[in-house]
Amino acid sequence: FEPFFTTKMDVGSGLGLATVHSMVESWGGHIEVESAPGQGTTFTLWLRVWDGPEIPSQDTEVVEGSSMRRCRLLVIDDDENVCRLLESLLSDRHEVEIVSDGQEGLERFSPGRFDVILIDLGLPGMSGDRVAREMKRVDPAVVSVLITGWVMRPDDVRLRVFDFQLPKPFDDLDEVEDVVAQAIDLHDERVDQAD
Repeated sequence: FEPFFTTKMDVGSGLGLATVHSMVESWGGHIEVESAPGQGTTFTLWLRVWDGPEIPSQDTEVVEGSSMRRCRLLVIDDDENVCRLLESLLSDRHEVEIVSDGQEGLERFSPGRFDVILIDLGLPGMSGDRVAREMKRVDPAVVSVLITGWVMRPDDVRLRVFDFQLPKPFDDLDEVEDVVAQAIDLHDERVDQAD
């Protein structure tokens, strides 16, 4: 279930099972696997039975154990696999837009349009920290999350513009969701302070 792990040659992204595992866990279930060389593989999914008459609306959806509300996310990354993983992981609970470069991200950005931005540092044409700095100038309430595979020193000046950091590859998809929840809370605090 490790993200980006694949045994296929030149096919697949290694995201299929990681995505399934994340989705099943987000629904309160779990997944078991039995596999033997030459015998095949069996996956067993255990999901909770829905026992309530009421389905919360998406606008007021609250994730169990947190105050996370539905928000608008912008993901800026030139790695298609990362974008697909984040979209798959987060789009059930949030509105997610994906762009592959900083300039397109800036063109889509406007005050109040997005609550949280997840930005790769090494983008073509314009660095992620420069994109985040410009977006925060336009909308000071927006929360920026750095998603990078680079190992960076804590005193690196490029980190100053980011509120949170997630290392790639994402070893723990729950951590991604936790950081997004914290980012939403920070955004809402900034909006309340501005009022």
